[in-house]
Amino acid sequence: MPSAFDRLSEEMGRAELGDKRLSKRLAAVVDALAAHPGESLPKALVTSAALEATYRFMSNEEVTPDGILASHTEATCERAQEAGTVLAIHDTTECQFEGSAREGLGRLSSGRQGFFAHVAFGVDAVGGRPLGILGLSTLVRSEEPPGRKRRATYAHKRRVVKESDRWGDLVSHVEAVVNQRAKVMDREGDQYLVFAQIVDRKSHCVIRAMHPERRLQDGRSLEQAADGAPLRLVREVALSARRPKAGIAGQPARNARTVQLLASATTVVVKRSWAIPAVELPTLTLNVVRVWEPEPPDDEQPVEWLLLTTLPIASAEEVAFIVDTYRRRWLIEELFKALKTGCQYEKLQLESKDALANALATLLPVAWRILLLRHLAHVAGGSPATDALTEMQLDVLRAASPSPMPSRPTVRDALLAVARLGGHIKNNGEPGWLVLYRGFRDLLILERGWRARCDQS
Repeated sequence: MPSAFDRLSEEMGRAELGDKRLSKRLAAVVDALAAHPGESLPKALVTSAALEATYRFMSNEEVTPDGILASHTEATCERAQEAGTVLAIHDTTECQFEGSAREGLGRLSSGRQGFFAHVAFGVDAVGGRPLGILGLSTLVRSEEPPGRKRRATYAHKRRVVKESDRWGDLVSHVEAVVNQRAKVMDREGDQYLVFAQIVDRKSHCVIRAMHPERRLQDGRSLEQAADGAPLRLVREVALSARRPKAGIAGQPARNARTVQLLASATTVVVKRSWAIPAVELPTLTLNVVRVWEPEPPDDEQPVEWLLLTTLPIASAEEVAFIVDTYRRRWLIEELFKALKTGCQYEKLQLESKDALANALATLLPVAWRILLLRHLAHVAGGSPATDALTEMQLDVLRAASPSPMPSRPTVRDALLAVARLGGHIKNNGEPGWLVLYRGFRDLLILERGWRARCDQS
């Protein structure tokens, strides 16, 4: 059986880009980047001919992010069907680039040049297995005087296109490609039009509320309704450590700790605001789940989430599923970290937004595979090691590992050995994706030498 990384080039190489040579080039580029995650293009592509062909590929007008991702998204949908209940986690990240001005880039909130990438990430709702990329859109912010805010305006039932439309647009895209899904979004996704779209399609979502002061049909605020809701759940959860996210309020640094969380739940009726066109539903019936930490440590900010959902809340098990579903939202932050830190995406020296967007579509599945390594190590550890690595990679690990490996290693045996190559110390707990990535990078370097020796013998 081929390893996870071998299957990625086969999967993406099926893309129909209008020319078989382009599809073949995409497979070669994915092979090189997956084998050298984090390396510059000149180092990953090795030869000047391969590098020049890659530059031409990324800048080719016939090549688009949708075309690059199409076969990977199709395979992601197949994995989603096998998984059953699937989460489509939506979020936006800023992609910023240093150096001289590049064609087609706009301004970011930091004042630097770049664009916004809005991604839908497929995750198994029950096991948390990362499944792949379900959708991607990019947005370039036009130049405007600092401090001027856009207003949502409407004319003759036709909505003016604005930045926030990306949430509903990507919901429509995901709805079209995969079934059995629930959308998971942070506060930017709290939009009446997004909820209306999900309700209309009889789909499901868990979205953190942006506006707790929002007035309901009965005159109360959303926050007041949540505060008066009956208690449905008491449970302990482990929170990971977190660094503060620049430019985003409400996400301060925190230490890893085990917390007791309480959750209350009730049903509310949300009114359409004056800014929403009358063609939309006048009210929406949603469930609201308040999650809070009653006794936080003195030096920590308490957990406090207000979640809007279309999922049922009749039992403690159903409320627990909603809480766990929102907790999985952090996986997309890990995906962005794998893209930018593991794959060094923002270090690319491509000269136009179109080429950078094509590179983004190529690297996002590579970042997904990096996260998949961690999942396999933590959750699917009992599977055969060949589910994650090739036979040659296992031979290299046996030779390089300071302690002997079992004759029939499991995924966990193999990936713990990979983590040791990356500097993981057993007493530090389970390896994260970053140390696994470092170990896998070293394994690939060792594999090249091993392969060269085998070719000479």
